[in-house]
Amino acid sequence: MKNIIILGASGHACIVHDVFASENKYNVVGFVDPDFEKETIIQGIPVLGNDKDIPNIVRDNEVEGFFVALGVNHIRQPLVNMVLAMGLNLELVTGVHHNAVVSPHAKLGAGVVVMPGSVINAGSTIAEGCVVNTGATIDHGSTLESYAHIGPGAHLGGNCFVGHRSYIGLGASVIHGIKVSNDAVVGAGSVVIRDVEKLSLTCGVPAKFMRSREPNESYL
Repeated sequence: MKNIIILGASGHACIVHDVFASENKYNVVGFVDPDFEKETIIQGIPVLGNDKDIPNIVRDNEVEGFFVALGVNHIRQPLVNMVLAMGLNLELVTGVHHNAVVSPHAKLGAGVVVMPGSVINAGSTIAEGCVVNTGATIDHGSTLESYAHIGPGAHLGGNCFVGHRSYIGLGASVIHGIKVSNDAVVGAGSVVIRDVEKLSLTCGVPAKFMRSREPNESYL
């Protein structure tokens, strides 16, 4: 069983730890917290240090893989790149909770997490670094591009497309065949019946364009 570390120590990271524990595929030796001050214990696992400590943590704990457990897409992606650039030969691992349903005919990239109660149906492709959050469903033939996030209880119909770093909010529904372009945010509870522009905030029932947004603007 490979030793791994989780970058992040928030509530999202706690759920990610539960995912890996349920799989029993990797051994989480510790969390890495950018705000680390002193060693603490979360869910029986120590917080071992901050980002600068990663090389020592890897050496001291024989770490072979890592996962970045931050829900905000534009923060998660550069952290993955930062660790890969350290030249530590770490695997970016993927976690699927044992209570999730993933078709054997779906494809999952590296660094993906699939939370409890989620469903990913046949022919769907989930690219690197995506989050399929608690109870979310992705129907047949849909595509999530890298670092997209489908929020808790959100639903995508068949043959949908969600672009890089886009976020589908809690409880939102996207009907079949819709394209959500890069860096877009769909607000919680929205019903999306037409394509969504890049770098936009779209909300409502039915969902409407509200305003443009900045690439690094927070949404959680």
